[in-house]
Amino acid sequence: MIFQNSTTMVAGRELTYFHEITIFSDLQLEKQVEHQAGFLSAIYPFLLEDSWHDGTVELRPIPRGPNCKYLKSYNCWRLGSKDKKELYDFLKKGINGKTYCLY
Repeated sequence: MIFQNSTTMVAGRELTYFHEITIFSDLQLEKQVEHQAGFLSAIYPFLLEDSWHDGTVELRPIPRGPNCKYLKSYNCWRLGSKDKKELYDFLKKGINGKTYCLY
């Protein structure tokens, strides 16, 4: 874990706040992908089917810290091995160890 304090200006006053940032290892990221894929396929069963559907899943990272920028969302129409690899890369390269909420 990284402990970090930040300052920001609010209504002309400088505020300092502290927050923890968890950095997942490769194994922890793989487990997160499996948990997220299991959750998403439970509420969107069409993600496991091979037939065409009009729906897609979007995981949108919302920046919470002053040093975060807006990132492109992760989108998928199925949850095959290629999609899980892309989700893993999205988590590892995009938001791992950074202050984002994922919706």
